[in-house]
Amino acid sequence: MPNLPLAFADALGGGILILAGLSGKSIGQVMQGQVSVASFAPITSGGATGGTSTTPTPTAPTPPASGHYTYTDLKNLWVSAGGNAASAPMAAAIAMAESGGDPNATNHNTNGSTDRGLWQINSVHGSQSTYNVADNVKAAIAISNNGSSWAPWSTFINGAYRQYLSG
Repeated sequence: MPNLPLAFADALGGGILILAGLSGKSIGQVMQGQVSVASFAPITSGGATGGTSTTPTPTAPTPPASGHYTYTDLKNLWVSAGGNAASAPMAAAIAMAESGGDPNATNHNTNGSTDRGLWQINSVHGSQSTYNVADNVKAAIAISNNGSSWAPWSTFINGAYRQYLSG
Protein backbone atom coordinates (compact mmCIF):
# COMPACT_ATOMS: atom_id res chain seq x y z
CA MET A 1 0.00 0.00 0.00
CA PRO A 2 1.39 3.47 -0.83
CA ASN A 3 2.62 5.79 1.91
CA LEU A 4 -0.51 7.96 2.05
CA PRO A 5 -1.06 10.89 4.41
CA LEU A 6 -2.65 9.94 7.71
CA ALA A 7 -6.02 11.53 7.09
CA PHE A 8 -8.63 10.12 4.78
CA ALA A 9 -12.36 10.30 4.28
CA ASP A 10 -14.58 7.32 4.75
CA ALA A 11 -16.61 7.47 1.55
CA LEU A 12 -19.45 5.36 2.92
CA GLY A 13 -19.80 6.87 6.37
CA GLY A 14 -18.82 10.42 5.52
CA GLY A 15 -16.49 10.48 8.54
CA ILE A 16 -12.87 11.51 8.69
CA LEU A 17 -10.16 9.50 10.41
CA ILE A 18 -7.20 11.54 11.55
CA LEU A 19 -4.25 9.85 13.20
CA ALA A 20 -1.88 12.37 14.71
CA GLY A 21 1.54 11.67 16.12
CA LEU A 22 2.36 8.80 13.80
CA SER A 23 5.00 10.59 11.77
CA GLY A 24 6.49 8.39 9.09
CA LYS A 25 3.75 5.78 9.30
CA SER A 26 1.47 4.97 6.41
CA ILE A 27 -2.24 4.20 6.31
CA GLY A 28 -1.20 0.75 5.07
CA GLN A 29 0.88 0.14 8.21
CA VAL A 30 -2.04 1.24 10.38
CA MET A 31 -4.60 -0.86 8.51
CA GLN A 32 -2.34 -3.93 8.55
CA GLY A 33 -2.08 -3.66 12.34
CA GLN A 34 1.58 -2.67 12.33
CA VAL A 35 0.77 0.50 14.29
CA SER A 36 -1.49 0.60 17.34
CA VAL A 37 -3.87 3.52 17.55
CA ALA A 38 -5.75 2.42 20.66
CA SER A 39 -4.26 5.10 22.90
CA PHE A 40 -4.98 8.09 20.68
CA ALA A 41 -7.67 10.52 21.80
CA PRO A 42 -10.49 11.13 19.34
CA ILE A 43 -11.07 14.53 17.79
CA THR A 44 -14.63 15.41 18.66
CA SER A 45 -15.25 18.60 16.73
CA GLY A 46 -13.62 20.97 14.31
CA GLY A 47 -11.60 18.35 12.42
CA ALA A 48 -7.88 18.88 11.99
CA THR A 49 -8.08 22.65 11.95
CA GLY A 50 -8.09 23.54 15.60
CA GLY A 51 -11.02 21.53 16.85
CA THR A 52 -11.51 20.41 20.40
CA SER A 53 -9.65 17.22 21.30
CA THR A 54 -11.00 15.09 24.10
CA THR A 55 -8.95 12.71 26.17
CA PRO A 56 -10.99 9.70 27.22
CA THR A 57 -11.98 9.91 30.87
CA PRO A 58 -11.13 6.84 32.91
CA THR A 59 -14.27 5.10 34.02
CA ALA A 60 -14.86 3.30 37.26
CA PRO A 61 -14.05 -0.39 37.03
CA THR A 62 -17.00 -2.60 36.33
CA PRO A 63 -18.19 -4.11 39.60
CA PRO A 64 -18.14 -7.88 39.84
CA ALA A 65 -21.42 -9.67 39.16
CA SER A 66 -21.82 -10.24 42.89
CA GLY A 67 -21.62 -6.48 43.48
CA HIS A 68 -18.76 -7.05 45.93
CA TYR A 69 -15.06 -7.00 45.19
CA THR A 70 -12.87 -9.91 46.26
CA TYR A 71 -9.45 -9.60 47.86
CA THR A 72 -7.88 -10.31 44.43
CA ASP A 73 -10.17 -7.75 42.74
CA LEU A 74 -9.07 -5.14 45.27
CA LYS A 75 -5.36 -5.87 44.78
CA ASN A 76 -5.82 -5.50 41.02
CA LEU A 77 -7.87 -2.34 41.47
CA TRP A 78 -5.14 -0.81 43.67
CA VAL A 79 -2.41 -1.49 41.12
CA SER A 80 -4.49 -0.42 38.11
CA ALA A 81 -5.17 2.92 39.82
CA GLY A 82 -1.43 3.53 40.18
CA GLY A 83 -0.92 2.12 43.65
CA ASN A 84 2.39 0.55 44.64
CA ALA A 85 2.20 -3.15 43.72
CA ALA A 86 4.13 -4.11 46.86
CA SER A 87 1.38 -2.46 48.95
CA ALA A 88 -1.49 -4.13 47.08
CA PRO A 89 -1.95 -7.06 49.52
CA MET A 90 -2.18 -4.70 52.51
CA ALA A 91 -4.45 -2.30 50.60
CA ALA A 92 -6.80 -5.13 49.67
CA ALA A 93 -6.81 -6.48 53.23
CA ILE A 94 -7.63 -3.01 54.60
CA ALA A 95 -10.49 -2.61 52.10
CA MET A 96 -11.88 -6.06 52.90
CA ALA A 97 -11.79 -5.32 56.64
CA GLU A 98 -13.31 -1.86 56.14
CA SER A 99 -16.07 -2.58 53.62
CA GLY A 100 -16.19 -6.32 52.97
CA GLY A 101 -15.60 -5.42 49.31
CA ASP A 102 -18.87 -3.46 49.12
CA PRO A 103 -18.34 -0.25 47.10
CA ASN A 104 -21.51 1.20 48.68
CA ALA A 105 -20.45 0.55 52.28
CA THR A 106 -21.25 3.41 54.66
CA ASN A 107 -20.36 3.98 58.27
CA HIS A 108 -21.71 6.89 60.31
CA ASN A 109 -19.23 7.71 63.07
CA THR A 110 -20.08 9.00 66.53
CA ASN A 111 -18.21 12.24 65.77
CA GLY A 112 -20.66 13.01 62.93
CA SER A 113 -18.32 12.06 60.08
CA THR A 114 -19.13 9.42 57.47
CA ASP A 115 -16.91 6.74 55.93
CA ARG A 116 -17.69 5.83 52.32
CA GLY A 117 -16.82 3.16 49.77
CA LEU A 118 -14.39 0.29 49.54
CA TRP A 119 -11.66 1.93 51.61
CA GLN A 120 -14.15 3.76 53.87
CA ILE A 121 -12.72 7.19 53.13
CA ASN A 122 -13.81 9.54 55.90
CA SER A 123 -15.80 12.68 55.08
CA VAL A 124 -13.07 14.83 56.69
CA HIS A 125 -11.30 14.26 53.36
CA GLY A 126 -13.98 16.21 51.47
CA SER A 127 -14.65 15.08 47.92
CA GLN A 128 -12.24 12.15 48.33
CA SER A 129 -14.93 10.52 50.48
CA THR A 130 -16.93 8.93 47.68
CA TYR A 131 -18.64 5.74 46.57
CA ASN A 132 -17.11 6.07 43.10
CA VAL A 133 -14.75 3.10 42.96
CA ALA A 134 -12.04 4.74 40.85
CA ASP A 135 -12.00 7.87 43.03
CA ASN A 136 -12.19 5.89 46.27
CA VAL A 137 -9.08 3.86 45.45
CA LYS A 138 -7.22 7.00 44.34
CA ALA A 139 -8.13 8.60 47.66
CA ALA A 140 -6.83 5.55 49.53
CA ILE A 141 -3.58 5.75 47.58
CA ALA A 142 -3.22 9.44 48.42
CA ILE A 143 -4.23 9.20 52.09
CA SER A 144 -2.00 6.16 52.72
CA ASN A 145 0.94 7.81 50.96
CA ASN A 146 0.82 5.03 48.37
CA GLY A 147 0.54 2.32 50.97
CA SER A 148 3.25 3.49 53.35
CA SER A 149 0.94 4.74 56.13
CA TRP A 150 -2.21 2.89 57.14
CA ALA A 151 -2.67 4.69 60.48
CA PRO A 152 -5.84 6.54 59.33
CA TRP A 153 -7.71 3.22 59.06
CA SER A 154 -9.18 1.79 62.26
CA THR A 155 -8.93 -1.76 60.87
CA PHE A 156 -5.18 -1.29 60.67
CA ILE A 157 -5.00 0.01 64.23
CA ASN A 158 -7.15 -2.82 65.65
CA GLY A 159 -5.59 -5.53 63.41
CA ALA A 160 -8.86 -6.57 61.75
CA TYR A 161 -7.14 -6.49 58.33
CA ARG A 162 -4.83 -9.41 59.25
CA GLN A 163 -7.46 -12.09 58.61
CA TYR A 164 -7.53 -11.09 54.91
CA LEU A 165 -3.80 -11.09 54.21
CA SER A 166 -3.68 -14.77 53.36
CA GLY A 167 -6.47 -13.99 50.84
